[in-house]
Amino acid sequence: MKFQINFLVFSIFASFVFFSTAYADYFNPVNAHGSSHILLINEATIDDADLENNDEIGVFTPDGVCAGALVTNSDPPFGITVWGDDPDSDEIEGFLEGERFYFKFYDTSEDAEFVAHAQFIAGPQDWTLDGISRISRLFYYTEPIPVISVSSDTLDFGIVGVDRPAIINMTIFNIGFDTLTILNVVTDDGVYSVEFDDTVSIAPETEISIDITFTPGEDIDYQGSLTISSNDPADGELEVILLGIGTYDIEPNIRLSDNVIEFGEWPVGLQRPESLFIYNDGTDSLTISDLVFDDNVFHAEWDGSEFKLPPRTQFELTLYFQPDSAIVYESQLTVVSDDPDEDSLAVDLTGTGIDLDRHYFFQAWFESNHTIHINEALINDLALVTGDEIAIFTPDNILAGAVIVSGGIGERFPVGFAAYGDDGESERIEGFRLGEDFIFQIWVRSADEEVDPEVEIIEGPDTWRDGGFTAFNLTGERELFPRIGFSEVGLHY
Repeated sequence: MKFQINFLVFSIFASFVFFSTAYADYFNPVNAHGSSHILLINEATIDDADLENNDEIGVFTPDGVCAGALVTNSDPPFGITVWGDDPDSDEIEGFLEGERFYFKFYDTSEDAEFVAHAQFIAGPQDWTLDGISRISRLFYYTEPIPVISVSSDTLDFGIVGVDRPAIINMTIFNIGFDTLTILNVVTDDGVYSVEFDDTVSIAPETEISIDITFTPGEDIDYQGSLTISSNDPADGELEVILLGIGTYDIEPNIRLSDNVIEFGEWPVGLQRPESLFIYNDGTDSLTISDLVFDDNVFHAEWDGSEFKLPPRTQFELTLYFQPDSAIVYESQLTVVSDDPDEDSLAVDLTGTGIDLDRHYFFQAWFESNHTIHINEALINDLALVTGDEIAIFTPDNILAGAVIVSGGIGERFPVGFAAYGDDGESERIEGFRLGEDFIFQIWVRSADEEVDPEVEIIEGPDTWRDGGFTAFNLTGERELFPRIGFSEVGLHY
C-alpha cells in the first residue's frame, strides 16, 4: 500500500517537477541503487535569488556521502532522487534508514559552495525507504539572519471530550543563521490556549517546544489560528491553523501499530528488540491492564503494573525475542485494556533461533563491575556486523567480559557490557582489580580472526573501578589477502 501511495504522489508531481538528467559535475553523486527517497523542492535561493542555470544542489549523508544531486537547468520545482546504501557493497554508498538530510549549493558563477538549509512542509525529514518529502525552499544567506520554521502549519486535535483539555506539543525551529527572537504567541479563539509570558531567544539550528491546549465547550467543530510573532524579516507573523471537534461521547479507543511482528533469524541466547506502539485514539484515558505472552522466549519491557494512556497519546512498548533453541517460534501477545469495544487485541509474534557459537566464552559474573560502553567499533573503517565479538581482558590476560554484536544496520552500536572485577573470595584472580588498564580484543567472525584494536576513551575513567562507566571507540586493522578464482574448471579449444 505504501508503494502505491508513493507512486500516486510521484505521478501527480512528475508532470511538472524537473528531474535533471544532466550529470552533476561538481558534487559527483553515487551511482543509482535500488532503494531511494524522493525530494520535491519548490524553491532554491541564495539571498532570496533563485539558483541559475548550471548551478547544483547536492544532498549528503551525515558522513558526507553525496547520495543525490541536481543541475538546475530548468525552473523549479525540482525533484531529486536520493539513494540509499547498497547492501551488496562493503562500503557505505548512500543513506541508511533514519539518517538526516544535509544540503549544499554550488554557485557556478562564483565557483563557490554553500551549506543550504531546508524548510520541509510534508513527508519525513530523514531518509526513509520509498519516502517522498516536500521542501518549500532550500536557502542560503550570505548575511546572518534568523529564519523561523514550525513542526506543522496545521494542528488538528481531532475529537476531544467537552471540558476535557487536550494538548499538542509544537516545535519552533530556527533554521537560519542568526538568533531568532519569539516576541509573542497568541490564539484567536478562547477554546485554544497557549502559555507564553516573555520573549524567547533561539540560537541557529536549535529549537523550543510549546504546548497548545484545546478545551471544547460544546459538541461542535472549531477552527482557529495561532500567530507567532518574531524577528524573522521574511515571516514576522507566522500563522498556524488550529482544528478540533468537541463531543459528549467520552470513552477510550485502543489501536496497535502492528498485528504481526517478525523478529527474523536471531542467535540463541541473545535478545532482539522490536517496538510495538499502543495508541489511545479515544476521548477518555485508556488503561492497559495486562500483557499476555504465549511463549516466554518473547517478553516485554514491563513491570507487570497496569498503566494509563491519556486521550490522543501513544506508548512505545519494547518487545524482546530471546530464543533458547535453534527452531522456529510462532506465538502471540494479547494486549488487555478497558476499551469498551476491543478489550483484548492479539499480535502474532514469529522468530527463528539460530546456533551461533561464542568465541569468547565468559561464564563468571561477579557483583563488582565497571560498565563498558562501545560507541563505535570499526575494522578497516567498516563497522562490526552481527556475530562479531568484543572482549575485554585484564593486564594479566584474564577474560573479564564479552559481548556478541547484534542488530540490523544502524542498530548495532552503541553496545554495552560489564567488565567484572575479581570476586575477592577465591585464591585465583578472576577479574579486574582497582586501577587496572583495559585491554580489548575483537573477533571477526567471517574471517575467524582476532584483532587488537586501538582504543579511544570518549568519557569516563581510563582504569577499572567498581561502579565505573567508560565510553570507548575501537578501531582496528586486519590484512586483506587477494583471492584468485576461475569462471570455468577447464579450458577448451
